[in-house]
Amino acid sequence: MADVFISHRRADRVWAERIGQALRDVGISSWWDSSSGAGEQFNPAIDGELKACRCVVVIWSEAACASPWVQAEAQYGFERGILVATRVQDVKLGTPFSVVQTLDLRTAGVEAVTQGVQLKLSAPITAPRKRRRSPAGIWSVVCFVASLALAVVAWLGEEDGDEIYEIALLACWALGFIGAIALFQFISRRSLFAAVLGGGLSGGAALVVSAAFWNTAMLQSSYALAILPYAPGAALLTALLAFLVRPRG
Repeated sequence: MADVFISHRRADRVWAERIGQALRDVGISSWWDSSSGAGEQFNPAIDGELKACRCVVVIWSEAACASPWVQAEAQYGFERGILVATRVQDVKLGTPFSVVQTLDLRTAGVEAVTQGVQLKLSAPITAPRKRRRSPAGIWSVVCFVASLALAVVAWLGEEDGDEIYEIALLACWALGFIGAIALFQFISRRSLFAAVLGGGLSGGAALVVSAAFWNTAMLQSSYALAILPYAPGAALLTALLAFLVRPRG
C-alpha cells in the first residue's frame, strides 16, 4: 500500500502523474486510479488504498467538484486530518473544503504539494470519528424490551392468580410509552416536546389496538395475554410515524 492516495478525475490525470513523480523523487510512494474510469465507480482496490494511506492529495477541478467519489475521498482525508488540497481550476469549494488551505498547482507547482505531504506524514494521524450511540436509541430499546418482559410477567402472574399482574401491566404500559417517546426522538430527530406528542400518540394507538384484542372472544379470558403485542406494536407504530415526519435532506 502507498503512503499517499491521489484523488482526481480522469481529465486531471496528468497532474496526478506529476505529483506522483515529485513524491517518488523524495522517496514517498503514491497511488492513483490509472484506469479509464477513474473516480467514476466504486472499486475495492481504491477503497483499500484509501483506508491504508497516510495522506490524501485531492486535485480539485470542475469535474472533481462534480464527482461524488472525489468528494467522498477528500472527505475521508479531511476527517482523518491527512488531506492536502490542490486545484487546477478556479472552483468554488463547499464546506468543509472551503476552510482548507488549497494549493494552486498552476502557480505553486507540484513541489509545494510535496512539502505539504511531508508535513502530513510527520504529523500524528487522527483516526476517523466513531459515531456515538444515541441515548434516545438506547433508552428506546431498553424500555421496549422491559415493557415486553413485564407483559410476560403479568401474563404468568394472572395465570397463577397473583394480583401482581396489575402492577406489571401498569409498568408495561408506562415503559412502552417512554420507549415510544425515545424511539420517536431518535428516528425523527425532532425536539423532546414533539417526541412526547408523537411517541405518546403511537403508544396510545398501540394500547387501543391491544385493548381491542382483549375484547375479542379468543382473548377475553386472559387480560394480560392481550397486552403482549403492545410493546412491539408501539415500536412499529412509532418507527413508522417518526419516519414520516423526519426532516429530509
